[in-house]
Amino acid sequence: MLSRILSSNLGEEVEVVNSGVNGDTTRLALAGIDRGVFQHNPNLLIVMLGFNDALSPHRGLSLEEYENNLRLIVELASYRGVRVVLTTPNPVIEKLRGTAPGGAREAPKVREAPRVEPEHHYEEPRGWAG
Repeated sequence: MLSRILSSNLGEEVEVVNSGVNGDTTRLALAGIDRGVFQHNPNLLIVMLGFNDALSPHRGLSLEEYENNLRLIVELASYRGVRVVLTTPNPVIEKLRGTAPGGAREAPKVREAPRVEPEHHYEEPRGWAG
């Protein structure tokens, strides 16, 4: 579906490779970025990370580490000539908000972090998040 939308908007054929891993934090994504992303020689990288960083405090990711990891991802991509679009973390289901220890109620904290300067930034619709 994303390839169709991008192809339609850009007026050219677009191949989308989903290298996301369910449950990954920015730390894990950064560690696997060469084999998971750059091996495909992308010209555009859409980054949607952060929810798992906020959801699971036992993983030990601070807001500062989240921000630094995003910055490194953007820098590594830019160094390779890959354009980057950062998106805000996935929205949460309101009725589940706050049910996990430290869980979804912590997700808004990651909105504070994108002091990273990608080429583009996309904000998820607020109607999903609460």
